[in-house]
Amino acid sequence: MPLKLWDFECKKCGIFEGIVESGEDTTTCKCGAEAHKIFTPAGQFVGNQDAEWIRTVVDVVDKDNPARHVQEFVKNPTRDNYKAWMKGEGLRPAEIGRSQHGEDYDTKMARKAYEDGHNKMMTDAVMRRRVARRRIEIR
Repeated sequence: MPLKLWDFECKKCGIFEGIVESGEDTTTCKCGAEAHKIFTPAGQFVGNQDAEWIRTVVDVVDKDNPARHVQEFVKNPTRDNYKAWMKGEGLRPAEIGRSQHGEDYDTKMARKAYEDGHNKMMTDAVMRRRVARRRIEIR
C-alpha cells in the first residue's frame, strides 16, 4: 500500500506530521498515545504554531505576574501569544541588521559585496589570461 504524509493531533503533544498507509486514520504519537488524522488545507500552515524556541522563552517569563497576556502566554505558548506578551511587556525583538560586534548589517553586506566583486573580478582576469595563453588559432 502507498504511504502518505498527514497531519495528526495528539491530545497530549499537539499537532505533528506522520507517514501512514493509505486509509489509516490514526497513528501512535512519540509519547505512546493514539493520534488522529486531521485535515490541513493545502498551501496554509495551520498546524504546529508552538515552536520549540517559544517554550524556552516561557522559562524566563515572570510566571507570578497576574497580567492576562503573561498568564495566557505561560498557559499556551504560541507565536500569537508570544507576540501579545512582547507587546504587553513593552518588548520588541532584536533589531535586524545589528551584529553583536557593532557593525551594522548594511555595512557588513556592502563590504562583503565589494570583496566578492573584487574576488570575482580577479578570478575573471586570471581566467582570461589563462585562456589567452592556451588559445590555439588556426588560420
